[in-house]
Amino acid sequence: MNDTLGKMVLHHIEQTPVTNPQTGELTEGEQLVITLKASGDEKEYQFQFPMSEEAMKRLPPDAQLTEWRNKGQMVIISSSTMRANPFEHKAKGEDGKPIKYPQPGKVFPVGNKTIEIGTVLSFSAYAIREATDADRTRAEEANGMYNERRNEARQRGIVAKQDKAKKRTADAIAKAKQKK
Repeated sequence: MNDTLGKMVLHHIEQTPVTNPQTGELTEGEQLVITLKASGDEKEYQFQFPMSEEAMKRLPPDAQLTEWRNKGQMVIISSSTMRANPFEHKAKGEDGKPIKYPQPGKVFPVGNKTIEIGTVLSFSAYAIREATDADRTRAEEANGMYNERRNEARQRGIVAKQDKAKKRTADAIAKAKQKK
């Protein structure tokens, strides 16, 4: 079980294949998809809720989800499993405009071309609720630790850049002195 705290970015219902429990056949079904910006690492994740009658009883109504999203309220989504869904990065969208992805994908050679593959994490979710004050406090602590680690990494990068700049400057001065 995984609980993720964050703010809803969007939610929508989409078609999905589902297995009929009586016949075992694949049929058309629906799922609720919620994109959540996690408080811990400030990244967006997708959560999918099955739209069965039983699941619908546990989910808040659409109006409540919309209110939480519009007010930027913190929610907790509980999920049971996670998948990494691969997709091909495309240079341009259907409208012809360039597409900018939040992270670079992995580049693979295919024949005489290369393709860039990214992944989207999606979680099979079963519950969503508004976060309590205690939940928010724990999330702020987790986010603080994440920001601290990120800033430490940035500082290491700055020190490396400063060292390179110092060497580059010393080399340029030495080269200029040799020309005299």
